[in-house]
Amino acid sequence: MKVTTINTRLRALRAFYNFLCKSKLIDRNPMKNIKLLRDRQKTIDTLDNKEIEKLIRTIRKEKTFISFRDEVIVLVFLDTGVRLSELVGIEVNDVRGNIIIIRRTKNLFERTVYLSETTQEQLSRYIKIRGDVETTKLFISQDNKQLNRHSIQTRLTKYGKEAMINKRVSPHTFRHTMAKRMIVSGVDAFSLMHLLGHTDITVTKRYVNLWGQDLEQKHKLHGALKGLKI
Repeated sequence: MKVTTINTRLRALRAFYNFLCKSKLIDRNPMKNIKLLRDRQKTIDTLDNKEIEKLIRTIRKEKTFISFRDEVIVLVFLDTGVRLSELVGIEVNDVRGNIIIIRRTKNLFERTVYLSETTQEQLSRYIKIRGDVETTKLFISQDNKQLNRHSIQTRLTKYGKEAMINKRVSPHTFRHTMAKRMIVSGVDAFSLMHLLGHTDITVTKRYVNLWGQDLEQKHKLHGALKGLKI
């Protein structure tokens, strides 16, 4: 088994035995001293400026409602870092100016994400073109029904190939790209944790460690001793 699979099962066992102990159904917790396995940290792909611009240009070539919808989806992904499951759960009423209320979250806690002017303008245009349909979901299919996750992933993969981007173009790639750009821009891990909807800051700190080279370059430009004649 992979380390992640083993750790997932260990967490389930830990939760189960913790419940039994709290309910006083057992006297001793056999999982008390069982630790999770350490896993090798893998490099995560992100998109650079040229790749993002190339992707948007490729999507715009089609000049259809569906391609415009897809462009807005990509902008929302990149701007907010939301998960795919969170994006398909957004309703029209969740969009309020430059913010979106994310209700369908992984940890069941609602959170607010913020939009740049570009995304806000394009999203506003999309909502007007979308019009009134039966579903209240923000992103709809060609048949005016709720857009499913598989369709989004399939179209993103298609655009990635057409743009000849030699990386996986996916919602998760956009999420990591957003995290990297925020970190390199100087956003602290605690703020990023809330924007991404992480329940544990250690997950967010992993991103900081992954992109250390970018931070090293940033330190060279803005280090505390920069400009001092000492």
